[in-house]
Amino acid sequence: EKERAKSQDALARSQKERHEWEGSREQAVREQAEVDAIAMTRKFTDPRVSVKERMRSFGGGEAPHFLAHACIGKAVVETTLGEIAATADVCYAGDLRIVEQISTEEMTAAFEKHSLDNGESMDLGGVIRAMHEVGRQINDEEGSRLVRYFDVNGNGRIQYAEFEFGLNNMVGTAMPHGLGQEIFADGSQYGGEFYMDKRSGIGMYITATHHFYMGHWSVGVRNGKGIEGRFSSSKRDAMLPAAIVTYQRGIRGKIVRFTTGNPAHVVVYRDYLLQCATARKRASRAR
Repeated sequence: EKERAKSQDALARSQKERHEWEGSREQAVREQAEVDAIAMTRKFTDPRVSVKERMRSFGGGEAPHFLAHACIGKAVVETTLGEIAATADVCYAGDLRIVEQISTEEMTAAFEKHSLDNGESMDLGGVIRAMHEVGRQINDEEGSRLVRYFDVNGNGRIQYAEFEFGLNNMVGTAMPHGLGQEIFADGSQYGGEFYMDKRSGIGMYITATHHFYMGHWSVGVRNGKGIEGRFSSSKRDAMLPAAIVTYQRGIRGKIVRFTTGNPAHVVVYRDYLLQCATARKRASRAR
């Protein structure tokens, strides 16, 4: 009887150890899949416009995420408040969004709408337009990277399977999305709107020498109307707007002198300030 009890105990321990081993193995597989997804995402990311790539460049690797608050959707966590800290002096704080799976129907519709050869493939322009249609904003450089990676025969086009992979490789990762603030060690900073890891919407960039651009951004670069000027001192206690400037995909175009006597200029200035102040408050909540 004692021998039978010992045998049963040994069997129970063995089963428990096997269950723990299988759990550890599954966890390791999930973690490796996350690492692989991050590595693949970086292949298609333009480091000049990506918030996460900027954090990596300063931190020397994947910057840790600190989530302060989660807003729960119907089934999954959709939005969080948190911080991506590269170093003690370089970080992003604000809204983060968990990238969600796009339905097969949406992907198929976008591919067919922007494809060539009766729906067989897409060229670079089609890839960028289709990505935008399903909510993934990429620039020309990122589109070119995606096409180059998958273009096996060198004809400059990709098929549906490659398009699907390009969409899904970021699913489950946290991206700056919403309102937030980037701060850098030299004193420069950006506060405003972000869309899927890129500055997009209204925001203000302040240089280390206390000059500023406050206005519209798209896919990580200045795009549209904004206000340029400088602060009255290094304390940044008073803003001195100098010009209304129009940018086209990062290229400076039309310039009009800013005047406080022009009501339209004052209204735009106040609207931009309000949005940037809201972004700073979101960043403070996230820290």
